[in-house]
Amino acid sequence: AVVLGGAWTALERRDAQLGKELGGTLLTINESVHKSLNMWLESRSREIQHLARDRVLRPLIEEMLALSRDADSIRASSALRQLRILYQHHMKEMGARGFFIIAPDRISIGSMRDANVGTTNLIAQQQPELMDRAFAGEIVFIPPIHSDVPLRDAQGRMVEKAATMFLAAPVHNVAGQVIAVVTLRFDPQTDFSRITQAGSVGQTGETYAFDRASRMLTVSRFDKDLRTIPNDQEVNSQLLNLRIRNPGGNLMTGYRSQRPQAEWPLTQMAAEALAGRKGVDTQGYRDYRGVPVMGAWLWSDQLGVGLATEIDMEEALASYYQMR
Repeated sequence: AVVLGGAWTALERRDAQLGKELGGTLLTINESVHKSLNMWLESRSREIQHLARDRVLRPLIEEMLALSRDADSIRASSALRQLRILYQHHMKEMGARGFFIIAPDRISIGSMRDANVGTTNLIAQQQPELMDRAFAGEIVFIPPIHSDVPLRDAQGRMVEKAATMFLAAPVHNVAGQVIAVVTLRFDPQTDFSRITQAGSVGQTGETYAFDRASRMLTVSRFDKDLRTIPNDQEVNSQLLNLRIRNPGGNLMTGYRSQRPQAEWPLTQMAAEALAGRKGVDTQGYRDYRGVPVMGAWLWSDQLGVGLATEIDMEEALASYYQMR
């Protein structure tokens, strides 16, 4: 009895110590990825600010603004051709995939694609408050939104409503007034996901970003596993389609929810982060796969996204289970 009692006490202490250590590690990884994302944003913000102040850019934009909003007139303009030549060089240096010049009426008057010009800009449609901030004079990061044209995914397939993200900066005239907004488009599967993937520890640990609608903004480490879940569970691993919600059981071991995904509650982590509360949990909760995990999280006002770092309980406590 004495030996068993001593062993049990030692195990409880080890369990508490291990939980504290794991919680600290998850917090450190989460904060490290957050700092890396902020560094990426600050670097790109300086570059687009420099671009928005280019002396060649302003007269070209003023010429574009003087044109009618007719798409054919915009496409035929020499100013658009010169803008494309100017931006092609800068886009290559910054790793951008495209650009927009947006007029105050929210019409795209410049783009690398003919299909975009002369139409209401997709950022103004999906994130109007962020566009308003850009026209108010801020440099604004636009987290992943749905593209208005098909884009290639990580497997090279053309995908409708694929995820894309932007950085926007105001363009001023000589009087200091904002006359337009310039944006650069980035691929969240590379620029954003690669940074968060640095927070993938062990065999099941991952760090990912999500928005206020609880939509996954970065590539899931378990993308291949999620593709095996039957369609009736409405779990789509494509960016902006995967929701950070608790299905109520482990989908990876065959659990099937009887409720539609829209009725699943937020995971404990997502609920806390969306409420603006930074935290860590080593007691365990179910993630978007329904797998019990430990996690640390925060909400970034600068980025406008939530950031979670999680690892499966089974892997995290493997040494404790072995000792027990």
